[in-house]
Amino acid sequence: MNELTKPVTARGIEAGDSKDLQLPRTLLIQKTAKLVDEGCKPGTIINTLTKEIINPVFIPLVMFKYWDLYDPEGDKMVYRGRVIDKNDPKLEGRKFYGDAEGKATAVSVIAFISLIDMRPMVVAFSKSSYGAGKKLYTMATMAKRDLFSLKYKLKVVSKTNKHATYFVLDVEPAGETSEPEYIEAESYYRSFSQIKMDKPALDSEAVELRDGAPSDW
Repeated sequence: MNELTKPVTARGIEAGDSKDLQLPRTLLIQKTAKLVDEGCKPGTIINTLTKEIINPVFIPLVMFKYWDLYDPEGDKMVYRGRVIDKNDPKLEGRKFYGDAEGKATAVSVIAFISLIDMRPMVVAFSKSSYGAGKKLYTMATMAKRDLFSLKYKLKVVSKTNKHATYFVLDVEPAGETSEPEYIEAESYYRSFSQIKMDKPALDSEAVELRDGAPSDW
C-alpha cells in the first residue's frame, strides 16, 4: 500500500478516506503570478500543496491528458472546470491552445503522475510548456520500456517575447531508476493505474491563468 492510496490509519483522522486526499502538482512560477506576493520566486517550480520548491528529478508513473476550460468575461479568462474525456461535449466549439489563434477556451494539458523524492505528485505541462510534455512522451515512447524505469529532470528556461520575459519548462533524461526505486515505483504504478483520472483529487484546483507566458491569452 502507498501513502496516497492506503487506508488512513493515523490516530485522530480515522474518519478520513484516501479519496479525500489531494494529489499535489508542480507549478512553474511566473513573474506575474499571484504566488509571488506570497513569497514564491519567479522561475522556480513548487509543490502546489506545500508551496515548497521541488526536487527537479522525477520518476513518471502514469501519463494522462486533460483540458482546463475557460470562458472570457470582459478582459479576463475565468476558469470553468476540467474535463478528462476528449469526447466530452463540454469541449465542443472551444478553442484549443496551440490549435487555434486567439484566446484559448480549452487548455490542453499533458500530465504524468510521478514520484518526486519517492512521493506522488502530478507533473503537468501546458501552455508554453506543452512542448516539454510532448518531448517527455516521445522520449518515453522511444525508450520502449516501462515508463517508471527511467528518471527525468525538469529544467526552467527563460524566454522573451514582445510582451515580457517569462519561463517555460524543459525536460531531459536523468538516468535509470535503481532497483529499489523501480520496485517501489512499480507498486505505485499498480495503484495509480487503477484510479479513474476524473477523481476529485486530480481536480483540486485550477492553475491560475498567469502561470503561463504573457502571450498565451
